[in-house]
Amino acid sequence: GPGYAERLFESFKKSGVPLEAFLAADLSAFVPKRAQAGLKGFLKVMRGVLGTGGAVSPGEMISTVMENGYETHAYANFDNAKDRVDDIKELINFSHDYKSLQSFLSDITLRENFRGETVVSAPEEDEQLVLTTIHQAKGLEWDVVMIIGLCEGQFPHPKAFGDQSEIEEERRLFYVAATRARKYLYMIHPVTRFDYQQGVVVARRSRFLEELLPSDYEVWDVDSSALAPDGSETFDDLPRWGRGRAEGGGAKYDSGLDDETIVEL
Repeated sequence: GPGYAERLFESFKKSGVPLEAFLAADLSAFVPKRAQAGLKGFLKVMRGVLGTGGAVSPGEMISTVMENGYETHAYANFDNAKDRVDDIKELINFSHDYKSLQSFLSDITLRENFRGETVVSAPEEDEQLVLTTIHQAKGLEWDVVMIIGLCEGQFPHPKAFGDQSEIEEERRLFYVAATRARKYLYMIHPVTRFDYQQGVVVARRSRFLEELLPSDYEVWDVDSSALAPDGSETFDDLPRWGRGRAEGGGAKYDSGLDDETIVEL
């Protein structure tokens, strides 16, 4: 419980030894017999987070906590457990770009309102935008869906490169995202993107777009110069039945699911 955790923490602060050395010591005297099992579970998690040699990435740390009790705890104690677990999985994906815990935490603390989300279905006539992760969108549908960031290094994630099973998992998520659309699907890939290490880089189209048959879609090039002088443009202004081909942008794609199902990339 919190009381025993506080005792351990205060003892560690007073010890003056590295955390690894403190956790390697016999700590059974800090808790009664009835709490020994809990202490063993805690030590297992902490030793997994710290690793047995070499640097442990932030994503591996979070995964260790998830796999050693938190997911079970969440489903046993929270009504929104699935949302919490899905958010943490997305946090793991987000953390893959960081090699150290310090850089990860430094960036997180600079981000305002960095928190999980709960997807709430809006009234049928509501035209507000719903921003969601793919995991959060499972089981939901909208008339119009836009998938952003479809370039190599974002979707699929670079951590999946070189591992076919991970690429297949990314491809499955791509399918999940695409099938959230009842009528129109816009798949958007940027010409450039920002990389934390290299700054602005040229973005290569996602392999998932490259795998689509060219005969099934039309490509649209969307340029900021096409906007009105004040920078405004409404969704209704976007082309629905474009003709011809252009470099980059989006496309119309007939999924073949039924006569009214049109997927627009």
